[in-house]
This record gives sequence, C-alpha cells and structure tokens, in this order.
Amino acid sequence: MKDDLDDSLRIDYPTALHREAERPVQASRTEGHKEAMRAFVTKRKPVFVGK
Repeated sequence: MKDDLDDSLRIDYPTALHREAERPVQASRTEGHKEAMRAFVTKRKPVFVGK
C-alpha cells in the first residue's frame, strides 16, 4: 500500500493503477501467502519461514 501511495506522486495515473492491480498478484505467489492460505483452510496458525 505504501508503494502505491509513493507511486501516485511520481508516475501517471494509468501506470499507478496498473501497478496497484499487479502487486496483489505478485504477493499471492509468495511462499508466505501460500502458507497463510493453507493455515487458514486447515484452521491453524501459520508458520512463516523468514526469507
């Protein structure tokens, strides 16, 4: 979210919207997100590995 706000001050509106839409997609591909989803589905606390 902070990156989205920073971008809004430096780049044009359409590019900022595109980046804002792309960031959640990128985040969903991380191991942390996958672990969070597995933990949610199995109703347990997530175990994150620091990377």
